[in-house]
Amino acid sequence: MIDIQNLTKKVQPNQTILDNISFRVKKGELVIVKGVSGSGKTTLLSILATLDKPTSGKVLINNQAVHKLPDLHLSLFRAQHIGFVAQHFNLIEHLSVYDNLLIAKGALTNSIKEAKSDITKALKQANILHKKDAIVKNLSGGEKQRTAIARALVNCADILLFDEPTAALDSKNSQTFLELLQNLHKMQKTIIVATHDPIFDTLKAKTFIMQDGKLYE
Repeated sequence: MIDIQNLTKKVQPNQTILDNISFRVKKGELVIVKGVSGSGKTTLLSILATLDKPTSGKVLINNQAVHKLPDLHLSLFRAQHIGFVAQHFNLIEHLSVYDNLLIAKGALTNSIKEAKSDITKALKQANILHKKDAIVKNLSGGEKQRTAIARALVNCADILLFDEPTAALDSKNSQTFLELLQNLHKMQKTIIVATHDPIFDTLKAKTFIMQDGKLYE
């Protein structure tokens, strides 16, 4: 499903963020990318999410060379296939949980009936349906995260990317997230988590270590 070949990202001629990375992720796999802050994890996820482009190398997702796609096509590809949950969630704080999902869903459908059905399904999957009318700024950290996960699920994305998902959570909410992650894995979602939290050591997952822009299995 994901095939990364000789991926390099430079921000200056003498500053390399990602250094000749190659790896593959099969459909339905759960992958953990571990590394300290500044090791390149977030940059890697941003490229996988098609939010950034590599300096060189190939990014193949579902056999499509996404590193070659123009921005307009990338936006549609991202909406159809990739759910990205950023570390700080990137929700619209003054809108309700439901409306945050409606904006994401509106990019792919003009059917109100379809939108309502898919939003309700995603809210149930993320265990946040009971807060659908709440304003996001009034939610707890765990509730905001579940809202962001529901938004990632609303277009039935088959790839889910999580950037430091437990960084802003207490131990109880971190454990709740692990349970939700395992449920998503059972749904055959392809999942990549970038983290430095040792709580993920308890999961049965393919694990990579990122250090100084290099990736080691």
